[in-house]
Amino acid sequence: MERKWRQSTAKRNPSGPQFTQGVIDFDFSVGSNTVFIPSKSYFRIGVKITDGAAPPQAPTQAAGLAFANFCPGNLFDNCFFFAGGQNVSSCINYGPQAHALSYRLRKSGAWMNSIGKDAYGICASRQYRTVLVSTDTPGEDQMPSVPSTDSSDQSIRYFIYQPPLGIMEHSKPMGAGQYRFQFNPASNFAKACVESDADKVHGAGNDYQFSVDSMELYICEEKMDVSPTGSDVLHLLEHQVQSKKMTQASSVDFTVPPSTKALTIFVQSGQAGIDNRYPPSKFTVANGIHKKLKQLQITYGNTTKPPTNWTSGTGAHTQKMQQRYLDTQIESGQAFSSGGCETLADWQLNGPIYHYSWVRDANDRSTQVQISAMFDEADRTAANDNDNIFLVSHYTRSVQIDVEAGFISQVQSLNI
Repeated sequence: MERKWRQSTAKRNPSGPQFTQGVIDFDFSVGSNTVFIPSKSYFRIGVKITDGAAPPQAPTQAAGLAFANFCPGNLFDNCFFFAGGQNVSSCINYGPQAHALSYRLRKSGAWMNSIGKDAYGICASRQYRTVLVSTDTPGEDQMPSVPSTDSSDQSIRYFIYQPPLGIMEHSKPMGAGQYRFQFNPASNFAKACVESDADKVHGAGNDYQFSVDSMELYICEEKMDVSPTGSDVLHLLEHQVQSKKMTQASSVDFTVPPSTKALTIFVQSGQAGIDNRYPPSKFTVANGIHKKLKQLQITYGNTTKPPTNWTSGTGAHTQKMQQRYLDTQIESGQAFSSGGCETLADWQLNGPIYHYSWVRDANDRSTQVQISAMFDEADRTAANDNDNIFLVSHYTRSVQIDVEAGFISQVQSLNI
């Protein structure tokens, strides 16, 4: 098998001040006797953070600045994949949340603590991420777990990024045709991608400056004899993210696609993405209320999970969230992964998520979800007035791609 990664650049310059100047398209084609493997393809994104000095330089540890966890996903509001000019896979809104969640639910703890940490920018510890971008990085004898940078400029980091699209988990070869990845940059990306324990002022002469240095696509291709005419059906798992205002005793309804296979719930501050204390990839709210879930039940397709409305929470001398954590790891399948799963400490640092899978009759096309959630809000202040409760539905989508003479002639969505 002959496999290679071919570099492709965007149709327009996505770096520096041009980053937010419209959508970012990566067009590429696959010729005869060659196939494209989506799951092995990826983007490499270079990002830069400096202090507000003149000339700007990498910040010191005292500045308390770090690239947000799951940083590259925070750059974009939404993303799409097209084949033959027609939509195949999409994440329509809340791209940063979907990106972080997809890794937390499907990657093992061993993966996240190795290549995930060193190449994808995944690390729950903000202290570790602060050290990585600081000019006063300790030597290996002081902190051997901190790798050296692959750049002479400490302020630049390069991250591997796979967008939260169902196509990125498709491991089967795709034949000849015209393809495109499309991204819509987030207007507040400079806030969303930088985390600190206090909100900072971004821009020249202020607390920090953040910019995108580069972005390239690496397409995994293999040599393979495939018919230039035929049809291929893709079975994709997509993410739909919705939110509603959170209250102490939230009782909310959502509408989800009828092919939903699993549901995930989390809460997040309304300041997410516009305040450095709340990156959109971190599921937390002010005053730690996100760690004080008392009761939760989800009803979907005439089934309620968990079946017993038991009490949990975190107090001064109590810790009853382990069962919520365990439920999520069991339902996602990560509890039985040979590489382990996200630790309880990281699960809380990244923001608790509550995940449940649904196995329903093939004829059940239910779309209504009812959520009943209660939080211990003894520490609630005005800072919690805009907190939101999120529901992520993981649903299947089947797409048929018809190819004639090496060109994609039609794309049909078979179900949602």
